[in-house]
Amino acid sequence: MVGEDLRFDTEIGLFQIIVSQTSDAILVTDAVLDETGPSIVFVNPAFCELTGYRAEELIGGSPKILFGKETDRRILQNLKNCLLRGDSYSSSTINYKKDGTKYHSEWKVSPVKDQDGNITNLLSIQRDISEKIRREELTAKRLRSEMGLTAASQILLNTTHESFTIERAIEHFLVLVEAERIYLYKKTANPDVLALQAEIKSPYSSATLAETYPEISLSTKFARWKPYLLRNDIIEFRAADLLDSEKSFYQGRRTDTFFLFPIRMSGDWFGFLGMEFFQHELGPEEKFTFRTFVDLLGFYLERMSILEELKIHKENLEETVIKRTKELSVQKEKAEAASTAKSDFLANMSHELRTPLNAIIGLSKLIKIEDESSNDRRYLDLIHKSGLHLLGLINDILELSKLNAGKSSFYFSEMDLRKELEQVVEFLEPELIRKHIHLVWNDTEELVSMIWGDPKRIRQIFLNLVGNAVKFTTEQGSIYLSIKRDGKDWLIEITDTGIGIPEADQKKIFDAFYQVRNSKSRDTEGTGLGLSIVLKLVEAHGGSISVKSQQGIGTTFYLNLPILEQTPKQFKPRKNFAGAYPDKLKNFCFIQLELSNQKNAELLTHFFKKQNQPLLFKELRKDKKIVLFQDSNLPLQERISEIWKTILILPEETQDFEKKYSKENFDFVLSQPISLDELKLVLEELADQIHD
Repeated sequence: MVGEDLRFDTEIGLFQIIVSQTSDAILVTDAVLDETGPSIVFVNPAFCELTGYRAEELIGGSPKILFGKETDRRILQNLKNCLLRGDSYSSSTINYKKDGTKYHSEWKVSPVKDQDGNITNLLSIQRDISEKIRREELTAKRLRSEMGLTAASQILLNTTHESFTIERAIEHFLVLVEAERIYLYKKTANPDVLALQAEIKSPYSSATLAETYPEISLSTKFARWKPYLLRNDIIEFRAADLLDSEKSFYQGRRTDTFFLFPIRMSGDWFGFLGMEFFQHELGPEEKFTFRTFVDLLGFYLERMSILEELKIHKENLEETVIKRTKELSVQKEKAEAASTAKSDFLANMSHELRTPLNAIIGLSKLIKIEDESSNDRRYLDLIHKSGLHLLGLINDILELSKLNAGKSSFYFSEMDLRKELEQVVEFLEPELIRKHIHLVWNDTEELVSMIWGDPKRIRQIFLNLVGNAVKFTTEQGSIYLSIKRDGKDWLIEITDTGIGIPEADQKKIFDAFYQVRNSKSRDTEGTGLGLSIVLKLVEAHGGSISVKSQQGIGTTFYLNLPILEQTPKQFKPRKNFAGAYPDKLKNFCFIQLELSNQKNAELLTHFFKKQNQPLLFKELRKDKKIVLFQDSNLPLQERISEIWKTILILPEETQDFEKKYSKENFDFVLSQPISLDELKLVLEELADQIHD
């Protein structure tokens, strides 16, 4: 009996030590659930530290002392209902400390029962999650800002120009960055006078209805702004810091912070974009996003100005051709310089946009939302889909710019056209099934159609042509594919029973940014760059492409590529990734990453760690082989004997790489941005080369 008492005393002492030293706040009450609530019978030190109350201030009182105006009473009612049934209940609420400071509390309340099953007490374990909530709100705020930039970019990078384009872009951006209003002022014939061109007000704030000045003068009331704008400096003012003469500009509006971003076109100052905020703290990342949006807007205005000039010249050409013969030569040089500047700007801007876009797309897939039915899940899906759409548009623009400038790189090898076309068809198979499209091969399967070409570029050609056939073929339609000899060329025919192309448009469909406009194709997405890129790629392979079409009947594309006159090698067909990470790789080899691109290194490290694949960092292990991932900015490794396979991450600009390295030094090549699907295919091919 004495032994049992001693053991009981020991357990009680141990329990008291645990409760007093745990970081979680613990609250124990009686089981009386009346109007005043249960009475507190015990709190541990962590609870006192969290709330600011002393234990003697809490004992005998009600937990309602922690509640305030922002505490959700519905959750408290749900808690009471569960406890009355004898069940535990978990949730989170906004509670209040002794000094009135609110905090977010995550808690669980459980009934304590005696041996007879009667509830004697209620046990509550709480945790302060205020910092977690703050981080989540900051992340959501940053994502909304990036989503606003994505939405506005899609509108501004569209190839068509409408009178409301700028307003639509500003409206999408304003709503997602939570600004009170955004307005655009442009300079007039008098450089000191700016006129209001566009203005969008927040639909969620009735206090922003006060009108903005239709014109402002930089020589009188707002003279202080002029030197900043001319120097291309961003102006940031608090309402309290404004001069008396400047306050009239914002009088009657709910604004405490405003920004003025200068806009330049071809090096000349155009005007500024103003943004107003109320009780909205801005970080450096948001300001960078705002600057990027202003740059995009400036690019759009410059492009629109050029196109407007070209339109005016076209309309007045017949009347002015005699008068302006000499001037046309000068204008032609300006137009060519503008076109070159536009192409360079497109390439540079596309490159700069791809880096944050890859982060947006990757992070939107990595963020985990516990409630799949919430708006947050829908917002993340919208971010991801919009990012992918914009990335595709930017990649097309960058690809065409490189092809036009002769800066694209090709990696030629022996290849089978039939196998590449089969891969593209397999990729598009889900859409074929969805639309019930009948696919017919009109050639002999035993035919081995070898060429000297770049497999990636050939797949790109087929994916565009066959993808268009699928896109424009109605349900229950048909697509016919064939590969046959035509003299010294392979003739590939891709025929669909789709909507067809008007005769007047058939000569223009290979022009950049040209799209066939009709009622049946109005809903299809596109940039007007696909066929232009296809033409460039076909010509780079020494081939040609033509089209025949009849509206309402269908379209046929004829693709000629030179035959490779030699005995082809036996190629192993490429497999589709099965989904599971190959266990052979984990047991056979280490992965070593020697990459100068930090983002690529982080992406691959995260991927391999998630798959439990051993990584090699410093010391060399003799028990396994090494698979080395390397990019072009690093020298070749000296430990060639220990390296089993080498995988090259191609740089986006590959001219210098071709001078320094030979592709034969590497077993596999991956392009940027890294596609996880392509990476998984390479890993499965590596696993196939491991002998059991």
